[in-house]
Amino acid sequence: MPVNDTAVGDDYSILPSDVDSVDKPTNNVADCGVDTFIQEQKIGPTLANCWTFAHVGKGGFVVSTGLLYHQDKVEGQQICQLCVPKERRAQVLKLAHDSIFGGHIGERKTRQRIRLFYWPRLQQDIRDYVASCSDCQLRSRVRTTDRVPITPITQLISHFKFLIWIV
Repeated sequence: MPVNDTAVGDDYSILPSDVDSVDKPTNNVADCGVDTFIQEQKIGPTLANCWTFAHVGKGGFVVSTGLLYHQDKVEGQQICQLCVPKERRAQVLKLAHDSIFGGHIGERKTRQRIRLFYWPRLQQDIRDYVASCSDCQLRSRVRTTDRVPITPITQLISHFKFLIWIV
């Protein structure tokens, strides 16, 4: 019996294009090693202020083994968040929100999933990314904001008393 690369079991078939792989790059950025990542962190203009703060020892930024980290408290725990250069941010957002593991979760849960990473304007980027997601826009519920506020209706009991006396 010939082996079909796209078949899983006898009843199900999955096309390779339907599955987002964690291993493949999502934005044509070549796979990088630690040295390449450190270089991207250093030359990235958006992380220049973070490097300055790290060298001065302010803002919660530290350098460990050549990598730039941001120290923060998440749920009472002190953690070091890896500072992500601009070239890698789209890949992090895509994996956290769009991939099979992401599941098109909302803004709050995407932010929780990315809490081990840091970059300037992280929350704004997550908000913009989730708001611009076409799948989320198609599946979101309709929000009506032009509703008239509910006001109490006054009842005229005197008309009903008249009807009761007639019967």
